[in-house]
Amino acid sequence: MCKIIHVLTDSYIHAEIENFDEFTAFGRNVALTLPIDSSFPEMKIQAYAVPDDIFKTGVWTLISENILRVLYSLGAKSYIQIFRADVKLKSGCSAGNYYVLHVLKQVDCFDEINSKFEKKNELYCNVKKLEIIHNNVCDEDCIFRISNFPNSPFILNSRAAKEFKNSDLKGIEYFSIEEWNQSELI
Repeated sequence: MCKIIHVLTDSYIHAEIENFDEFTAFGRNVALTLPIDSSFPEMKIQAYAVPDDIFKTGVWTLISENILRVLYSLGAKSYIQIFRADVKLKSGCSAGNYYVLHVLKQVDCFDEINSKFEKKNELYCNVKKLEIIHNNVCDEDCIFRISNFPNSPFILNSRAAKEFKNSDLKGIEYFSIEEWNQSELI
């Protein structure tokens, strides 16, 4: 059984999505609603500073090729969807290759007995304390979201977290579930 580690991706950058209107149809709960065969336009972003390897703009999480390489080396290719993002600096120079990350893998591991939350339409919301059922998570579940939890953070198993830490990636913070519960981020 793996120790589960939470990855926070809430470092927002000052950026503008130049073709924002193309993305409004996808809605806020993209983790639950985006179909696998979805045709997704290339996101065009103007950043005011060089972004980290992982960052958010609006509700979208973007990753660099560095993170994509780590995810693929972990065997996560079938667990994620990526969509090209053209990230340019205000000067017009490219900031590098970035991708919108959509984590497809969802694991039914929400511990309803020990978590503190509300449930609306079979979805977990207003989670004040998160506990997971570790036995429901397999070693292959290197990155996933929690089933029926629209605002689920990205969860990494210990093997994936170790690989991420060893890759010297910028913009990622790692918290155990216990640390995350005690933070102001929940």
